[in-house]
Amino acid sequence: MSLPVIGKLLGHTQAATTARYAHLSDDPLKKATRMIGERIQAAMTGKMDSDNIIPLTPRQNTGG
Repeated sequence: MSLPVIGKLLGHTQAATTARYAHLSDDPLKKATRMIGERIQAAMTGKMDSDNIIPLTPRQNTGG
């Protein structure tokens, strides 16, 4: 895929942002994409492994 296509896919508005990641080889990118996709699919179908779920909590306002 071309850099502009990848950038659009990732939601990058600047080509330079995508270019910073262009040095990564395809295999790690494919692996990461597959892993993320599998997690999203599991979450959407209710098949998440509860041991791998990290609850998100809002940050406390520190007044700063």
